[in-house]
Amino acid sequence: MNEKLKKAHRIEADLRLKARALRRMKAYGHSALSNPEDCVRAIGKLAHTPTPCSCAKCGNPRKFLTGIDRETHAELISRLREHDVD
Repeated sequence: MNEKLKKAHRIEADLRLKARALRRMKAYGHSALSNPEDCVRAIGKLAHTPTPCSCAKCGNPRKFLTGIDRETHAELISRLREHDVD
């Protein structure tokens, strides 16, 4: 594959990621949508860092949960199987 096709593929992929980021921003009512300059920067950031923060709402909620809610689905099934065997 020559270099022009590789570059075109990267540009196309980048545009697809940015379109997805814009849809996500509109769905959540992002505050940067009111200012076009901030919007371009926010779209670029969201396209390349899908999880920009690590709070419970954006990142991994398991860090903030306690007890049985913290278990993954696989851990829950494993615990239930062990309980049934006894």
